[in-house]
Amino acid sequence: METNYPAPITKLKRFYFLTKDIRLANSIHDLRVLYSNMDWYAVSIPETEVVIFSTNVQGKYYPIERDVAFKGFKSFSDIRPETKVLRQEVDGELVSFDSEGIAMAPDSDEGKKIAVPMDEHRTECVMKAMKLIAKAVIEEEFDKRFMLLDTASTMEALTFELQYEEAKAYKEDNTSECPLLHEMSIARNVLLVDMVNMVLAGRKKYKDQVIDLMKRMNAVKYKFKIASSIRELNRLYEDYLGVAMPEQQAMEEGRVVEFERVVPVKVGFQF
Repeated sequence: METNYPAPITKLKRFYFLTKDIRLANSIHDLRVLYSNMDWYAVSIPETEVVIFSTNVQGKYYPIERDVAFKGFKSFSDIRPETKVLRQEVDGELVSFDSEGIAMAPDSDEGKKIAVPMDEHRTECVMKAMKLIAKAVIEEEFDKRFMLLDTASTMEALTFELQYEEAKAYKEDNTSECPLLHEMSIARNVLLVDMVNMVLAGRKKYKDQVIDLMKRMNAVKYKFKIASSIRELNRLYEDYLGVAMPEQQAMEEGRVVEFERVVPVKVGFQF
């Protein structure tokens, strides 16, 4: 007699992303939030949903390595020599204790937290996670500041390059035709030469502002990029992003004395 056995269950590969758009949890099957900080979310989704995610997600998103998602974000900012994790991970996968050198007792409770060493690999994963969120936060903020530089109407913004080309040509040869600037000067009741100077001055001001933003953004991003320890990153998070460092570190660095803050955490971004 032939026995029909059920087909084996194939475990789907999962992919990991950093995103702000968790509304997709309503449309993506089995989207799991692993960690959140500063309105950014490290999420895990099955491979069958990756196309849906990538075509529907709003705003920037960043792929994350699996170990960074689990070890990095779950031990975010942790400076202790050991950290604690649940025996069973958020997405139902067991923590790889064998690879972490942890001997588990057979009767260990599945939901129990187990101390694991903050080894070199876990530390590296934490630093990658912290640097990624810092990059995402800083770039988003400077993108907002960039958009605020130009408050002109859509038509003015779209014709600004044409205005600049006409103004530049007029400066080189004041007999050049400037149909757009000519009409604008009439509408504003100013001389054509004054209209030309206004456009050139506006162009220079905008360029200087863009250069300043790029300079400041790259300067603060570089500080995070070259950070060589979790402690240094915690310090940068507090000083630039307004996220308080762990109490233990704050005490060691004299920012907390007798359990009271003597160096306040400033509100908002400090860049």
